[in-house]
Amino acid sequence: MKSKALLILLLICNLGLFAQRKSYIRNDVDTSSVVFKEIYHFWENYQNDLFKKLILGDTTINTNKYWADSEIQAYKSPDLILNSPSIYYLLPEYLIGIEKRNDTLYEINSVYFSNYSKNPEIVIGFSIFVVQTLQGYKLYNAFTINKSEFHQKKLKWLQIYYPDHYSFNNDNANKLLDRAQKLASEWGLNDISPIQYYLFPTYTDMLASLGISIGMDDFVSINEVRKRGFALNDSRTIFYTQNGEELLHEIIHILIYDLRGKNQNSQFDEGVCSYFGEHLEKPYKFHAERLKNFLQKNPQIDLGISLIGAYLDDHQQYSHDPKWKENSSGEISWFVDDTTNYMYIIMATICDIAYKKGGMPLVKKMIIEAQYGDQMYDVIEKNLGIKRSEINAYLRNYL
Repeated sequence: MKSKALLILLLICNLGLFAQRKSYIRNDVDTSSVVFKEIYHFWENYQNDLFKKLILGDTTINTNKYWADSEIQAYKSPDLILNSPSIYYLLPEYLIGIEKRNDTLYEINSVYFSNYSKNPEIVIGFSIFVVQTLQGYKLYNAFTINKSEFHQKKLKWLQIYYPDHYSFNNDNANKLLDRAQKLASEWGLNDISPIQYYLFPTYTDMLASLGISIGMDDFVSINEVRKRGFALNDSRTIFYTQNGEELLHEIIHILIYDLRGKNQNSQFDEGVCSYFGEHLEKPYKFHAERLKNFLQKNPQIDLGISLIGAYLDDHQQYSHDPKWKENSSGEISWFVDDTTNYMYIIMATICDIAYKKGGMPLVKKMIIEAQYGDQMYDVIEKNLGIKRSEINAYLRNYL
């Protein structure tokens, strides 16, 4: 997603600006309470430990100790805000406050901003819950509090959840299950563990269920109803907006996780999901035509340098000329409005080549061998015979 590239940019900028996290508290908050001080320090310690573990690489830190056991059991990696995705723990924090909700439940509300530019910009705002237990304070996701209000539809191993105001299409859900089972069978996956699929009318509704009141890529497009979703592979959970019961993309991510037997993501995964599923509700052929036109309009892109990103020149065209590196936000995913993420479709085109050359067995082999970043060139050459020095011309001609 476009937001991922922006998050990486913010991460790099803020690493240069801050030796450690900064936190501010709203003036009207009563900070004299003993309970406030305990919860506030608990919350700050958790974020500091996230920073040490995920940014500084301290593998001795166990951040799960801050979470309730039930959250770990439900989501494996329990912090759903991190999985949304977000790097909130890196950014300066403005604590709105901590509110008591019942005898043992407290709600923390914070916003996070970046001041890498002249005008500070709010990146994300959310609530997270803290429960006082016999073992001390423990974190709970807002989603755990909210999801009790959902309706449930069980279709074999696919468990679909949706709120009252969601327009659910049962026929489409059954067709989706059939498509998913057919693909799984072709990959030799015949005993699929349950997948939980949560549906929401809008992206704003989806974020709100997670406790997010301000999302980086929400309220940024006035021309259409935004369609978004993501999968949590290890907890086998999917979140998606309206029409999600028609869409296979996120389910394929979890099937890839099952096939590979480990949670090692690669950009090729997005291509496979977009090819056999869809990308932003449109089939591969729709986006392949757009990719063809995009590459024609951006002749300075060299896919032998990167299959993932490029720089923007003074004319807002993409280029791999290094002279533009200092004048742009760095290497970014190719994204045009809300219609096509070109990195996804480049990888989908590689998947198309593999499928036409060796059928599903070759695609399956490449999924298992797929690597992240530049190492994927070796996988492509090994399986498709396309050298890195030839791939730019090959893909342009293939399209």
